[in-house]
Amino acid sequence: MLKRLNLFKSKSPKEQKRSLSRLLVLTTISGFVALVFSFNFVSLFTPFAAYSRLTKTISFLAAFSAAFTLFLLFYQRFLQKRIQLLGKRVWISGLIGIVFSLITFAFTFNHGPLYLSKVDISILTDSRLGYVSTKRILSNDKPDYLNLRSDAFGEWNNVNGIFIHQGSGVGRLEYEGFGYVLENTSYSFLFYPQPSPTSGSIEINGVIHEIEIPSSETDPEPVAPKIPVNSQPAASLFWRIWLAAFPFLHWLFLLIYFFISSLLISANSNQKGNLIIYHIAHFVMSFMLITVLLFQNEFLNFYTFKIQWFALAIAGFILVPFLLSWLLKKYPKGKLPILVIILLLAIGLGVYWLVMVPSGQISDFGRFHRWGLQLAQGEPGLLIDRYSVFTRFIGLMYKIYPGAEIIEGLNILFSLVTMASIWGIGKALKAEHAGIIGAYLFAIFPSQISLMGFVCTDIIAVGLLSLSAFLLVYSNKTSRYKYLIFSGLAFGFSAALRLPMLMYGLIFVIAFINHQKFQWNKVLLLKILLILTGTVGGFYLVRGITSTVKVEDMVIDEGRNVIWTLINGSNIEALGRNNRADQVLVLSWDADDVTRNGIKLVINRLVDDPLGFLSVLKQKFAYQFGDGTYGSNIAFLDLEHDYETFTTRWPYETYAVRTAYGQLSQFAYLITLGFACLLLLKPLKPDHKLGIILSITVIASALFVYSFFEVQPRYQRPIIPFIILLAALSFDSVLKPQRNKKEGA
Repeated sequence: MLKRLNLFKSKSPKEQKRSLSRLLVLTTISGFVALVFSFNFVSLFTPFAAYSRLTKTISFLAAFSAAFTLFLLFYQRFLQKRIQLLGKRVWISGLIGIVFSLITFAFTFNHGPLYLSKVDISILTDSRLGYVSTKRILSNDKPDYLNLRSDAFGEWNNVNGIFIHQGSGVGRLEYEGFGYVLENTSYSFLFYPQPSPTSGSIEINGVIHEIEIPSSETDPEPVAPKIPVNSQPAASLFWRIWLAAFPFLHWLFLLIYFFISSLLISANSNQKGNLIIYHIAHFVMSFMLITVLLFQNEFLNFYTFKIQWFALAIAGFILVPFLLSWLLKKYPKGKLPILVIILLLAIGLGVYWLVMVPSGQISDFGRFHRWGLQLAQGEPGLLIDRYSVFTRFIGLMYKIYPGAEIIEGLNILFSLVTMASIWGIGKALKAEHAGIIGAYLFAIFPSQISLMGFVCTDIIAVGLLSLSAFLLVYSNKTSRYKYLIFSGLAFGFSAALRLPMLMYGLIFVIAFINHQKFQWNKVLLLKILLILTGTVGGFYLVRGITSTVKVEDMVIDEGRNVIWTLINGSNIEALGRNNRADQVLVLSWDADDVTRNGIKLVINRLVDDPLGFLSVLKQKFAYQFGDGTYGSNIAFLDLEHDYETFTTRWPYETYAVRTAYGQLSQFAYLITLGFACLLLLKPLKPDHKLGIILSITVIASALFVYSFFEVQPRYQRPIIPFIILLAALSFDSVLKPQRNKKEGA
C-alpha cells in the first residue's frame, strides 16, 4: 500500500526523508480522521455507555482501526489523484465544507450520545390508587416501556395487571434500574381513577412531583401525568469529557464529510454551472441522509434492534438491485419480462398487505371515508373542512361502489403509475436499467405499501405528480412540446385533489433547461402557455366534475384548516406541531377573519422570535424527514386508535410485527438515501443532470415549504419516488462506472 501511495519510490537519503515526512503527515491525518469517525460511530450507533470498560476499549479500538485502514485505502484509491488534480483549488472545497457543515449542524437535531442513567422511582399514596405502568417518552414523543426491578410496601394488590392500593396507611412502590436517557426525556405514569379522588406523589431520582387523580365518577378515563426528567450521565470523569466533546467532534465529522465530498465532486466536473448544481444537490441529499442517521440514535433504541430486519433490508434494497443491474446488462432483451414481473410483484404485495393488515379508517382518512359515504348516499347536512375536492371525488367513487375497497384498488393502480413514471424517466435519461431498478425499489418500499388500505389523497396525488414529471422529462429530451400540456394536466389533477402539491410546481423549470442560452422567444412563450393551459385546465376540470357531487345543507370551510396548519407550524413552544391552544384560538375566530388574523399571528411570531423559529426547524425536519416508519404508526391502528387491541391476520403478536415493520421501513429509507448521495460522488453521465435537477427541486421544495407548516412524517411521501430515482441511477452506474469521462454538457 505504501508503494502505491508514492511514499518510498525515491532512493536518495534526502528524498527518503521527505517521503518519511509525508508518511508521518498522512498517518497523522488518517489517525485524526479515524478518531473523529470512530467517536461518532460509537456515540450514535452502539450502546457504548452500557459496555464494560474492557468492552469499551475493544469496541473503540476496533472502530478506530477499521476507520484508519478504510481511510488510507480511500485516499490511495480516490483522494490522492483528485487533490493533485485540483491543486490550489482545494481551499474552495474546504470553504464549502465549512459552510455546509455549519448549516447541517445548526438545522439537524443533534442528539448527544446515548448513555446510561440510574433510574429510581417511588410512587407514594395514603388513599385508594390504581397504578398500571410507567413509560419513558423519548424526545420524538415515542413511548418505551421501562424494565425496572420493583418492590411494593403497604397494601398494594395486583388486580388484573393493575396495582391497587387499598388506602390504609402509606403505600410505596419502588422501582430501580438503569435505562437510556436522552435530552428532553420524560416519564408517563398511567393511573386508573378510583371511586374517590386520589392524591399522591412520584419521586424520580430524589425529586418529588405531586399528583392528583380525579374520581371515576368525575372522569372515568385513565390519567397519564407526564413528568420531564433531567438526563443524568454516569459519574465518571471519562464520560463527562465524552459528553462535552460530542458537539465539537460531531461538527468535525460533518466538516470532513463535506470536504471530501466536495473534492470528489469538483474533480468529476469541469463546468462551473454543473459544479454548483451538483454541490447543492449533494448538500440537500446529505442533509436528508444525516437527518435520518441522527434519528437512529432514538430509533434503534426505541425498538429493540433485530439484525434479521437489517439483513432483510440489505438483501431487498442492495443485493437485489445489484442483481437486477447485472441481469439487465447481461440479458438486455429481458427488460420487458423483468419489468412485468416487478409490476406483478407490486400488485401482489399491495393485495397481500390489504388482506393481512385490516387498517382502520382513522383520523383524516376516516373523515374522508365517512364524508364520501354521506355524499354517495345523499344524506343532508355536511361540513367539509379539508380537501373538499378529494372528498367529493370519494363520494363520486362511492356512488360506483360504496366501500373503501374501490379506493384501495385506486391506490394500487396509482402506485403502478408512479412505478411506470420512474421507469419512463429513466428511459428518457438513457438509463432504462435504472428506471427498472427504481420501479422495483418503489414496489417494495415498506412505508409506501403501508398506506394502501387508507382512503387518502397521498398515493393518487403522488402518482399524478410522478406522471407529470415523466412527461416533462420526455418533452425536454425529445423536444416534443405538446407533451407539456399533458404534464400540466397531470399536475393540475394532482393539485386539485391535494392542494399542497402546488409546492412542487417548480419542477416545470425542467421544461426550460436545454443546451442553449436562456432567452425570451416564441418557443419559450409556447412552453409557458402549454404548461399554464394544462395545469389550469386540469385543476378546474377536476373541480368542475367533483362539484356535481353534493348534498343539501353542505358547507365547505377549508380556509380555517389551512390557516390552522400554518399557525401550528409557527408555534415554537409546540415544536411546530398540532396543539390545543392554537386549535381553540382558530376556532374562536369568525370565518371572515380567519385568514387575516392567522397571517398576522404567524408574521408576529416570526418577527418576535426568528431565532426560536429557526431552532424549531431541526425538530420539524427530524420529525418529518428523519422518520420513514410512519406506516408502523398509523397502519397498525383500529378505529379507536388503539395499538393494544389491533390485530393483524398474521399468526404473530401485533406489537412484534409493528416494530419489525418499522425497522425494515427505516432501514430501507436509510439505504435508499445513502445510494442517492453516492451518485453525486462519481463521474456522471450528461443525461443524469436533468434527473438530478428534477429530484432536488422536489426535495428542496418540501424542505422549504414545510419549514412553515405543521408536519407529519407521511408528508415526505411525494419526495420518495425522486429519492428512489437518484438511488436507482447510482445502482445502475456502479457496475459500469463512467471513468475518465467528464461531462461536457
